[in-house]
Amino acid sequence: MDIQQIANLYLILILAAAVISFIIGLIVTKRTHKASAGFLSMLIISAIALITIGTWYSKAASSTYTGTMPVIFNLGGTILLYPFYLLLFFFVFKRSAKRINKTT
Repeated sequence: MDIQQIANLYLILILAAAVISFIIGLIVTKRTHKASAGFLSMLIISAIALITIGTWYSKAASSTYTGTMPVIFNLGGTILLYPFYLLLFFFVFKRSAKRINKTT
């Protein structure tokens, strides 16, 4: 694989992990009727996925003998966007828990 394919696969895996962790967090929120439980489960799953995918990407990029700059930019960009992802979905879980509690 060349570096562009590895970078594309990295972005696809990060997006897939974000969607999967959000869905799991939403399910936990609906079952427990607590936004904090759903957010905590999403936080744990997404953090584990971020660390795992980041480690894989770093190793895969170094095996292609690429410089460190693309790796730093991709990992750094992902880490900088991660708090915004958490903040956005924290409010989504709060709103979802309010709707669930209102209907029950």
